[in-house]
Amino acid sequence: MRDNGGFSVLELLVASGAGLVGLAAVSALVRADGRLLAATSAEVVVREAGRRVVESIVRETREAGFDRRPPEERRGAFVPDRDGLAVAREDELAVCADRNPPDGVADRSSDECIGFLVRSGELLETIGRQRVPLVPRGALSAGGFRLRYFDSCGTELAPPPDASLGAAERSRVRKIAVALRLTSPVRGRAFELDAAAVLRNRPTAGCRE
Repeated sequence: MRDNGGFSVLELLVASGAGLVGLAAVSALVRADGRLLAATSAEVVVREAGRRVVESIVRETREAGFDRRPPEERRGAFVPDRDGLAVAREDELAVCADRNPPDGVADRSSDECIGFLVRSGELLETIGRQRVPLVPRGALSAGGFRLRYFDSCGTELAPPPDASLGAAERSRVRKIAVALRLTSPVRGRAFELDAAAVLRNRPTAGCRE
């Protein structure tokens, strides 16, 4: 049935159906673009979080054992070679410095001691008594945070399983290497980052052949 100069009912139905198909295609494309954007954004967040973690570990490692007092005034409980590296495990690191005020003591309950560790699958930073998550939940791969310790000769000092290096071995550490593996929770894409830092405040940690 067709009106004078108009369209038949069939033509209108066909045109409406084509319009709905086109609209559905556009909607599907928008949803696909949205999912792609979400996945890409999640990957960027994970990658940037990993980069910040590695940079933070390198920075704090370099400052381990910092003591602004002149050598002749360095009397007190804080001994940089002994206390600058407080914990040295395969999955945990704690470094201390005598910062504010320089009083010969590294206060474990303040920002004079900074740590990085894995607990319940989460990578955390400890600042005094506070614990702060460093990467999105679920982003840390199993076994994805590993620390290695080396003396001035380049000899690796391996911590015992589930334990820290002893005080004598910690005092020999001159370089720390970190390897980090993260996985995007959306696409499952893995990111690997690694770096190494020298403990600059350990001039006495000489090579022992």
